[in-house]
Amino acid sequence: MESWNETTNCCSWDGVECDKESGHVIGLDLSCSWLYGTIHPNSSLFSLPHLQSLNLAFNFFNNSPISSAFSRFTDLTHLNLSSSGFSGKISSKISFLSKLTSLDLSSNYNLRFGFQLLVQNLTKLRELHLDYVKISSMIPSSMLNLTSLSSLHLVYCGLQGKFHDDIFHLPNLKELLLLDNYDLTGHLPKLNSSSPLEYLDLGSTSFSGELPNSIGNLKSLNRLYVDNCKFSGSIPASLGKLKKITILSLSINNFEGPLPSQVSGLPNLAYLLLRNCSINDTEVEEISQCKSYYWVTWFQTMRVQVKKMQQ
Repeated sequence: MESWNETTNCCSWDGVECDKESGHVIGLDLSCSWLYGTIHPNSSLFSLPHLQSLNLAFNFFNNSPISSAFSRFTDLTHLNLSSSGFSGKISSKISFLSKLTSLDLSSNYNLRFGFQLLVQNLTKLRELHLDYVKISSMIPSSMLNLTSLSSLHLVYCGLQGKFHDDIFHLPNLKELLLLDNYDLTGHLPKLNSSSPLEYLDLGSTSFSGELPNSIGNLKSLNRLYVDNCKFSGSIPASLGKLKKITILSLSINNFEGPLPSQVSGLPNLAYLLLRNCSINDTEVEEISQCKSYYWVTWFQTMRVQVKKMQQ
């Protein structure tokens, strides 16, 4: 922030973006700026009514609450307050920011989130990242109204109850991360070939049932983690249709039967994780494209059995 000098035009300052025609400040990026303290409602920050993008990530605001004054930014489309030491319950007035397309509140460990009200009003969201925020509730059905959503990150949020099948069918969803929600139940529904999913992580949840054959319809999928869940049955041969997959993690489930030979034909697979899947060494070693194969013990890593494939 050395460029912030009152003798110069603020539009030339680092982290400040201005509208070229009106000169209004429309963007403010103060991430990683060593900011500390509490943002009070009378802060000069809130005298920027035309702000469209605000990034305060990776600062420390002294475990203070997120001020209801943030609701004054009625033109805001991007709000990033991640890893900034906010705490307490998020004001319902944040839901007034109806133009938001991206909201990142992740890694504010003492923040409490009222999911229902926020989600039902922020219907233009394309990115919603709430990793390590205390939700401790079921996911409301109003999530299905977020038809523009492309990235949903809900890692270690204390989610409970059954996950809505239809969320997998949101038409623009590319990333869905639900890992480490141990009390979250559900199963994988029939998946459509029109799905744009690229990254799916259900690791360390209580998802169960079988992996459906329709998982092979996810033509864009490049990372799939279902490790440490309660899946059972056979591993579907349709996994061999995932031509873009680079990481496939199936460890610590109740899968039975052989590893489908179709997996050996996956051209981009780099890591295959299979520990505790009742698949023996012989079956794995028959994958002909192995460049290196090694076991890592329980004590070394949670994602234990790793198979590195040729690129």
